[in-house]
This record gives sequence, C-alpha cells and structure tokens, in this order.
Amino acid sequence: MFPGRTKGDREKIHRRFALDLTNRCTVEYNFCYQKEAAGELDRLVNRLSYVADCIIDCYTGHCGDTCRAYSYICKGTESDFWGKEFLPEHARCLYMTEDDENLVRNCMNIRFGRKNLEKTRFGTSTQKCEATNRGYNKSNPKDITFQRNFSC
Repeated sequence: MFPGRTKGDREKIHRRFALDLTNRCTVEYNFCYQKEAAGELDRLVNRLSYVADCIIDCYTGHCGDTCRAYSYICKGTESDFWGKEFLPEHARCLYMTEDDENLVRNCMNIRFGRKNLEKTRFGTSTQKCEATNRGYNKSNPKDITFQRNFSC
C-alpha cells in the first residue's frame, strides 16, 4: 500500500499516514459536531459513516464526488482539498486492496464507531478531573496518615 524503495521508506510513510489519518478524523469529527450534529448521536453516527467512506476514497485518489457530498474539509477540487503531505511528490495516492481498506476503516471506527461517539459526543474530556486528582495526591500523599503523624 505504501510506496517506497526500502522498508525504512515505507515505514516512514506508514507513520506519517497514521498521523495524517488521526488528524483528518479529528478535524472531520470537530466540523461535523459543530455544523451538523451538536450532540445528537444518531445524526453524528450517520454523517460520520459517510465521512469514513469519503476518506478512503480521498486517500486512494478518487477524491471528487464523495468528498464534495460528505466531507467537511475536503471539497475534491484543485484549490480546496485535504493535502497529503505524508506521501512523496511522485506518489500522491495509495493503492489499497480490500484488506487495506477494511484495515483503514477499522482504524477509523476507533474514532467514528458508535460506542466511542457515545462517550465523546458532548466534547468533554477527563483532563480537569485528572489534574484535580494529581493535585490531591501531591498535597495529601498516600504514605502519610493523619492518625499516625498528627495528634488528635
């Protein structure tokens, strides 16, 4: 699927592709959430299922009608498209087999799957909670008990 003369070249492109796919899925989700769904789970799942097929078409070089219809950030034209900077200049599309397409679709289901969308549909995160717990653990270490160290 990945062009390159040596195994190192292919692995480098593979890592870049993974980062690009992650970034694209995140941007598509954010635009879909802001423009279309805004927390409505069924609508979000429906729209993002079309976006997943559109992303695969875009990476295989068939960017056009599907991107115009379903993508939020790639319009499939010469001036407005999702740039694929991870690929070298001489090869701007991937040649995927059905197994490769299914693998990429499964990777996108990690972000666009119904279970994961149920967990993230409100755009919340646990970072504030984790930061508060770290603060508590720093100020109240677990190895110090008040009964043993302080008189009542």
